Amino acid sequence: MTEEETKDAILDVETDLKERAKPRPGDIAVSENMLSEAENVIASMANEYITWVKDDITRLEGFFEQFAAKQDASSLHEIFEVSHDMKGQGGSFGYNLITTVTGSLCKVIEALQKKAPPYGEKEVSAIKVHIDAIKLIASEHIKGDGGDVGRQLVDGIDAVKKKLNM
Repeated sequence: MTEEETKDAILDVETDLKERAKPRPGDIAVSENMLSEAENVIASMANEYITWVKDDITRLEGFFEQFAAKQDASSLHEIFEVSHDMKGQGGSFGYNLITTVTGSLCKVIEALQKKAPPYGEKEVSAIKVHIDAIKLIASEHIKGDGGDVGRQLVDGIDAVKKKLNM
C-alpha cells in the first residue's frame, strides 16, 4: 500500500481482532481438567505451606536481629526479599492476612530504603511489629482475612505506620 492508500484505508478492527484471537497450531490450551489438577496440587501443598512460613519466619528473625544491631542495608534488603516472597504465596494457600501483613512490611522497608541509616527506634519497632504479626498468624493458623483478630492486627500495624508518617 502506498502512503496515500494507507490514509484512506478502512480497517475492520473487529474482524481483525477475532482472527488474531483464534487459537493457532502450537498454542497451549488449558482445559478444565488441567485447571482442576492444578487446584488439587495447590490444595495438597497447603498443609506444607505453614511449615514453609515458619522457616521464613526464622529467616526473618535472623535478618531482623542483624538489622537491629547493625542497621545495614544488606539485612534490610534480606528482610524485604523474604517478606516479598511470602506476600506472593500467602493468598494462594488461603492465608490472605499473611499477604496483607507482608505487603505492608515491604512498603515500610521501601520507605526506609529511601532514608539513610541509622534509623530510629520507631522504624526498627515497625519491622518487629510486622514480624510478630506474621508469627501470630502462622502459630494460630489464621486463614483468610482473620476476621476480628485480622482487623485488629491490621489496625495495629496501620497505627504503627501512621506514627512513621507512612
